[in-house]
Amino acid sequence: MRGMIPRTRYRVLAGLLSLPFLLLAMGLALPASAEDAAAPTPEAKLNELTAEYTIRYQFSGAAQAIPVAQQALAVAEEAFGPDHERVAQVLNDLGHLHQAQHELEQAGQLHERALKIRERVFNSDGPAVVQSLVNLAKVHTARKRYTEAQPLFERALAIAERHVPPTDPFLIGALEPYADVLRRRRNTKAAKAVQDRIKEIRAAQREKAGQGTSINDVLR
Repeated sequence: MRGMIPRTRYRVLAGLLSLPFLLLAMGLALPASAEDAAAPTPEAKLNELTAEYTIRYQFSGAAQAIPVAQQALAVAEEAFGPDHERVAQVLNDLGHLHQAQHELEQAGQLHERALKIRERVFNSDGPAVVQSLVNLAKVHTARKRYTEAQPLFERALAIAERHVPPTDPFLIGALEPYADVLRRRRNTKAAKAVQDRIKEIRAAQREKAGQGTSINDVLR
C-alpha cells in the first residue's frame, strides 16, 4: 500500500497459510508452552499490529485499518516514547489511512507530527524526512493549499538529490506531484521542465533495464 511500512505481501499471505493458522481456523488448539504463554515484547506487539492494519487496508479498506493503527500508535508511544522514529512511522501510516478516507485535516496533523519527529531524529536529512515532506505536501495539495505544498516538495527534492544520482527513480515520487502543483499554480514553464526531467529519468532507467536500480521505496 502506498504510504505504508514496506512489507512483502506474499510473505505475509504465506504466513497466514502456516500450520498454526490452519489449526486455529479449524478450531484446534496448539500445545501451550512457557514461551507461547509469555507476553509479547512491545516491539513484537507493534510489528503484529502493523501487519494487521496493513492487511486490513489491503483487503478491507482504510476504515477497518484505522482503529488498529491507532492501537499501534499507542503501543509505540508507550514503548519508545513520543519522539521515536517507530512512532513517526506509525504516524505516517495513520496519516495515509486518514487521507484515503478524505479526512485531510487529521492526515495533515499526523504527517506534521511525523515530520517534526524525523527532523529531530535525522537532523532534517535523509529518506524518512523526504517521505514526510512529500506526504505532507500531498495533503496540502489535496486541500488546494498549493502555496504551502510547493516549498515542501522543493525541500524534499533538495534533500533527496544530495543522496541519489540525478536519474534515480526515487526522485519521481516527489517530482510528479511537484509538477502537478506547479501546473495548478499556472507555472507551466517550470512544470514542463519538471515533466521533462521525469521523462529523462524514465528513459535512463529503460536503458538500465535488467541491471537493477537504486530505487528506494520510501516515497510510497
